[in-house]
Amino acid sequence: MTEQLLDIPQGRYDKVEAAYDGLSEPNKATFRRAILAPVEVHGHESIAKALRALGYDVDRKQVHLFREKLARKKVSL
Repeated sequence: MTEQLLDIPQGRYDKVEAAYDGLSEPNKATFRRAILAPVEVHGHESIAKALRALGYDVDRKQVHLFREKLARKKVSL
């Protein structure tokens, strides 16, 4: 049984994407504006802090990596 469970392919897990998926539509719109804004306007830490305030366990580095994925078109909103 354990061997079968280990053979199950694991999907990519991104805490920022998971947080985005769980947001209400108004919060999604706010998030999109913030994440697409220049870092000087909305820094990685300020976005992470806002997500943590909503109950999501997201840190500055995860937001930074998510922004890099967006820039490389590896993820979309």
